[in-house]
This record gives sequence, structure tokens and C-alpha cells, in this order.
Amino acid sequence: MNLYVYLPPGISIFLLITSRSADIYLKHLVRSLNPPDPQVQHSKPVIEGVALDWATRLGFFNSMFVALASSFSVYAGTESIGLTIGTFTVILLIFIRMFYWINSFSVGQLTTTTNKHFFEKPNTTVCNVVLLIVNILLTCEIAVTQNLSFFCRFLGCKV
Repeated sequence: MNLYVYLPPGISIFLLITSRSADIYLKHLVRSLNPPDPQVQHSKPVIEGVALDWATRLGFFNSMFVALASSFSVYAGTESIGLTIGTFTVILLIFIRMFYWINSFSVGQLTTTTNKHFFEKPNTTVCNVVLLIVNILLTCEIAVTQNLSFFCRFLGCKV
């Protein structure tokens, strides 16, 4: 059994869980900014919103690219190209849908607006939940294929 295939989705889940700390630190950096121009001082909430929006978008896209690349870890367990392509296709469809949904918001809106279909939670929460579900399901699929491959080799059957 190969444990390296769990690294990409595991790291994505870890970064997703710790991203709240990064958001707090980013807010702290913007709030501690002391520009000489008083007009910039009044723009701090806008700067904070844009920075958080950018961090959310970049984090989501990076995590989805990692999930797409990790889908090929399924092949290492089963050597089934059909299962690998199916996994890649499902993650790609989720990515395309979320890409258009995220980019439908103007700069700064992703972090400041709520989603009426998701219990009035911020849109960033929707992005994080989608990422968490994708990475947990990908980890589970890798685990199942790794164990299936291990047991089939042990029993001498063909996957």
C-alpha cells in the first residue's frame, strides 16, 4: 500500500482547515497598515475585502488543480483507466461549475455576500465546503482502490 498518494488531498484538507488563520493574519496586516495619506486610511475595508477575495479565489483554484492532479492517484491503486478518467471528469465538472460561479462575483463580493441556498452562509464557506467534500471523497476513493488492489493481489484476482 502506497501512502504517498494521500499527500495531495491530505495537504489540501489541512490547508483548508488552517485557512481561517491565514484570513485572520491577512486582516491583521491590512488593519495594521499606516499609510501617510489619510484617504488610504478610509479605504482599508475595501483593501481588506479585495485581499480576502483574492486569497479565497486563489486558494480555491489551487486546491481544485491539486484535486484534479490527485485523481490520477486512483490509477496507482487499480490501474483502471476508466475509473481514473471518471474521477477526473467528475472533479473537472465540479471545477468548471465552481469556476463560473466564483467568477460571477465582482471583486470583493465573494467574501462579503452570503448564499441564500446555503443557509445564508458567506460564499467563502460554500467554496470551503465544496473543497472539503471533493478532497474527502477523493481520499476515500484512493483508500478504497488501494485496499481493493491490495486484497486482489493477495487473493490473486484481477481488478
